[in-house]
Amino acid sequence: MTTTEQQRTAAFPLDLPPGIEPRQYQFDAWAGARAAVAKGERPVIVAPTGSGKTTCAALISLTAVHRGSPVLWIAHRRELIFQARDRLEAFGLHCGLILAGFEPDPTAPVQIASIDTLRRRTMPAARVVILDEAHRGQAKTVRKVLDHYSASGAAILGLTATPQRGDGQGLRPPFTALVETVTGDELRESGVLVPIRAFAPDKPDLSSVKTTAGDYNDEQSYGVMTHLTGRVVDTWLKHAQGRRTLVFACTIAHSRELAAKFREAGVAVEHLDGETPNDIRAGIFRRLTAGETTVVCNCAVLIEGIDLPNLEAIVMARPTQSVTLFLQSVGRGVRCSPGKSDCLLLDHAGNCHRLGHPEELRQWSLDGRPKKKKERKLAVCPQCGAVRRPKQEVCECGFRWPLSEIREFDESDEDLQEIVRGDRATMEQKAEAYAQLVRQARQRGYKIGWARHRYREQFGVWPRGMKQIEARNGYGR
Repeated sequence: MTTTEQQRTAAFPLDLPPGIEPRQYQFDAWAGARAAVAKGERPVIVAPTGSGKTTCAALISLTAVHRGSPVLWIAHRRELIFQARDRLEAFGLHCGLILAGFEPDPTAPVQIASIDTLRRRTMPAARVVILDEAHRGQAKTVRKVLDHYSASGAAILGLTATPQRGDGQGLRPPFTALVETVTGDELRESGVLVPIRAFAPDKPDLSSVKTTAGDYNDEQSYGVMTHLTGRVVDTWLKHAQGRRTLVFACTIAHSRELAAKFREAGVAVEHLDGETPNDIRAGIFRRLTAGETTVVCNCAVLIEGIDLPNLEAIVMARPTQSVTLFLQSVGRGVRCSPGKSDCLLLDHAGNCHRLGHPEELRQWSLDGRPKKKKERKLAVCPQCGAVRRPKQEVCECGFRWPLSEIREFDESDEDLQEIVRGDRATMEQKAEAYAQLVRQARQRGYKIGWARHRYREQFGVWPRGMKQIEARNGYGR
């Protein structure tokens, strides 16, 4: 047993069922959330899509049940509910479902609830409440439920890959702390996730499209994107033919239009939307997994809550201003699967130009996204149209980016660190800023002194009392 495994075993108090072997960062998330709750915080566990956040929360649920505390797990989609049940039962936990069409089991120490069903029924007793897809925590129905349990003294926790609402607003309240334990780069380097190869062949003119509820108006976006329908299919045939693919459309009509165009090209394609019955939807997923269907076009229903590891390509035919929607959509394709080496992103909607490469390092804050900055030029290969990945010097086609461009784009996220003037920053904001600097130092192979000096430049003092942040990122061990 390695030193790390010995430390992990000593920290986690319970034996796990055979075959259950969480990764170190999942134990770190459990420990971080536990420490935050002990301080009276409502933490959000943040980790990239495909990292196994359900396992992190399963560890929390297991320890809660062991000490006699009932757990309530809340999700907004049936797929998420069933995924949670399967994972929690693999940990040996007895689960009841609060879901239309299922008999309740009040004896179960863990209740997994649909938010729509829960708000219509008597709420079960719970000492620990876990909200899946916590970026939806600002919804009125969710807030009402969380407030109910908070008033009774329950611990409130959230899970998400993107801790801000779709319109960019923050999650404070109801949440008060972030628990970040692993980055996308770390997961790709360790083989948990596959890298993303992004192509941005189009940058449509959206100047006439209004913003509705913080994002582009769907119908007006469709009016722009419908002219690119044939190009979407042609680009897929050129770059992604044969790859199992999800296509994200602006509207239901747009999704059906895209599906028809793929069908004309001889591609095995299906469409689904919010009105597609559950049994038909399940059949589509089975055929996609089996390879009988190659492309599935959808409108707003496959952004979250699906676990299809053998997806190999994502087509964005829907423009968005939302980092949350963009990363959640692309994240459907990054899980590992036998024989899968990468996920191909074909972005026809200008999202990479607007929001950057999906693999770019993001600084999250419970206070939401910073004020909109001037859109920067995107590094796109002039030979093949591939979007340059962070730290990439040579494109797969052989084109070498000039050193000036590499520096410009690699350092373009530096201004994100200035979340607030140093003399006005709270200790929480300083800790978040330092955590971001330490992660950047590790990813770039710098010594910890780089992060410490950058912190001093920003706040005028050295980072004191932050050794735990350094240790979590591999410094000082």
